[in-house]
Amino acid sequence: MFKFINAFKKFLGYETSPCLNKCSSPHNDITEKENNLGYPQVVIGSITSQSTEEYKMAEAAIELLNRVLKTEVFKNRLISTPMTETNNLNNEAIYALLSKRFYKINVEFFTGTFRQNYIYHTVGYDVGNGVTYCNRFFVKDPETLSSLLMHELMHKLGFKHNKIKSTSVPYQMNKIIEYCFNFLGIKKALDL
Repeated sequence: MFKFINAFKKFLGYETSPCLNKCSSPHNDITEKENNLGYPQVVIGSITSQSTEEYKMAEAAIELLNRVLKTEVFKNRLISTPMTETNNLNNEAIYALLSKRFYKINVEFFTGTFRQNYIYHTVGYDVGNGVTYCNRFFVKDPETLSSLLMHELMHKLGFKHNKIKSTSVPYQMNKIIEYCFNFLGIKKALDL
């Protein structure tokens, strides 16, 4: 089935990372396994895109995200940021949850519809299949993509934004990542 899907995507002009073909890359061996580093880390799963530039942007975003996640700036900011919809976890427990495992990030770029781009401002989404869908209308740099990937990872970990969106864990995580970019001298990402 994967061969058919990959052949069809190739026919449509999509570039797909080798991992979508169930390769035996080293990062597949540690995905979702225990992380003994003491800080959060993510690994690349699959990247599906129509261009080499998007593919490289996704790789750079994962690298950039890992660079930020291992800093004391990230840890301290996460622990000190007020959040809502925390699933009854305090901020230290959220950091511990993030640090517990290596999380695989699968990325697929899409072209948003008029409604997604101009009415709903859909930067990205995850439908629960493990893929973060990234709207190329908004996602044009690794910094914005890093922030989006962190937001969607928080959804993967069970955090929602049903009540107070701006202070929910996923949205606060965007702000924390963007704060870290500024603090570390990395270009500011798109405000999500």
